[in-house]
Amino acid sequence: MTTKKELRNRIKVLKNEQNKKDWERTSDAIFAQIEETESFKKASSILAYWSMSDEVMTHKTVEHWSKCKKVYLPLINGDDLELVRFEGTEKMKPEPVFGILEPTSDDKVDICNIDLVIVPGVAFDNCCNRMGRGKGYYDRLLSESVAVKIGVAFSFQIVDNVPVDPHDVPLDMVVTEAGIINR
Repeated sequence: MTTKKELRNRIKVLKNEQNKKDWERTSDAIFAQIEETESFKKASSILAYWSMSDEVMTHKTVEHWSKCKKVYLPLINGDDLELVRFEGTEKMKPEPVFGILEPTSDDKVDICNIDLVIVPGVAFDNCCNRMGRGKGYYDRLLSESVAVKIGVAFSFQIVDNVPVDPHDVPLDMVVTEAGIINR
């Protein structure tokens, strides 16, 4: 069985081999599929993420969705994530650890008030298991959530088996440019 460290390294190599010029178009295709789901249509509050350079691109989608739904982004606070409303790129600042832009709004929400969660990850499998970067931020947060949990990934991030620990939280679905995987 592949270890999480080995799998993270393998996906990193695959990411570096990709043509990143295609990532915006591919990311748009992923989010177009999400917008067609009942879970998205019913959701009034969404937790998304502000993508880093090696993730499914969310910037355009977050800005678009925030015009018709309450969109929240995670803010790192110690070992946990705070959920802060996205109110436009002019109200964002880089956080000190990863340099990710984070919202500066005072409008915060508890995870129990989120209808839909869009989750990044390093790798996913066909059982909707997710492997993140190893800090456990999302697993701690998702363990408290009853929201629909959707992982977003490029097709090359889908693997046969993601190593799973007892604290890992499976998702309800994973969406790639090739389609939707349901649990």
